[in-house]
Amino acid sequence: MSVVMSQDAAVTKASYEICYILGKNMKPFTGAEIVKECFLTASSVLFDKFNNKNQVIGEIKELQLSDSTCVRRIEDIAHYIRDRIVQDLKYCKFFSVAFDSSTDISATSQCSVFVRYCTEDNPVQEDFLKFLPVKGQTRDCIDIICDFFEQNNIDIRKLVSVCTDGCPSMTGSENGFISLLKKKYGLTNLITFHCIIHQENLAVLIKCPEIDSVMKTVVSTVNYIQAGELIHRKFKSLLEEVGSQYSDVLLRTSVRWLSRGKVLERFFSLRQEIMLYLQQNNKMCSELQDDGWWCILAFLCDITDKLNSLNLDLQGDNKIISQMANKIFAFEEKLNMYKEEIQNQKLQNFPTMTKVKR
Repeated sequence: MSVVMSQDAAVTKASYEICYILGKNMKPFTGAEIVKECFLTASSVLFDKFNNKNQVIGEIKELQLSDSTCVRRIEDIAHYIRDRIVQDLKYCKFFSVAFDSSTDISATSQCSVFVRYCTEDNPVQEDFLKFLPVKGQTRDCIDIICDFFEQNNIDIRKLVSVCTDGCPSMTGSENGFISLLKKKYGLTNLITFHCIIHQENLAVLIKCPEIDSVMKTVVSTVNYIQAGELIHRKFKSLLEEVGSQYSDVLLRTSVRWLSRGKVLERFFSLRQEIMLYLQQNNKMCSELQDDGWWCILAFLCDITDKLNSLNLDLQGDNKIISQMANKIFAFEEKLNMYKEEIQNQKLQNFPTMTKVKR
């Protein structure tokens, strides 16, 4: 009887592990049954000469990986992770939180809450805590987050720092989230930060008429190609006929910070195909016939690629402010070097501009 129970426990654990991997990699739960089928097919080949082949295949067949089962498994895992985080926050000495607000595809404003804390087993632990629906006034957000801490018996006075995306609802001097939080719990020594990645993103958005004009032309051209089904299909057919490296242009979304650089790089790579297609349809704009315009676009491709690399370096787990600040300071020094190189027409760090110069 104990052997049967241990086998059942192993099958259940394997089911949880597979569901966890699917959830971690954001794969649909319908893929779990495909994983099971792959297991069975591979096992029939790999264990063909093994004496216990039928036993192995029999265990795999016992895996419960239906859609509804996967949903329950993921919910169980989520509850377990949440309970573990809450338990750690109860007994940690200090913790800090970070807020990042954005609007999802249903036009609902959401605020993501992340927490960093110290535990006995792990000096520093970072975890996602919860989503806050941003509705009504800032006081409503405070009530939601404070209720969460109070309901789980977490002493909010252990909070030592708050990192925000810098929006007024968070940093307002009178009615901002941080100000209200300090007043409500008397957190006079609370340290506040403006997310360094958001600061880097805001610096990129500094207005420049020439750059704005280039970006506007790129976006309008891409929108024209992708707006109509027939136009879009003809353009993709053209790319296929000429044997292009890419199969389509990319749309830009302001929500994803890395989007601009990828859109510009793809547009520049397809510049010959795009110009040919616009000429065939009598939609050629004067900007695309200007060598100076292409020089600015090439510069944007190179500089946004470097900014995207910096952005990715600033992301990730277990990053501390001194490391991130050093990356920013180093990039500022590089910018001075890039400026001198362009002034001296030395473009070894600007490969896209080198292509235009030729």
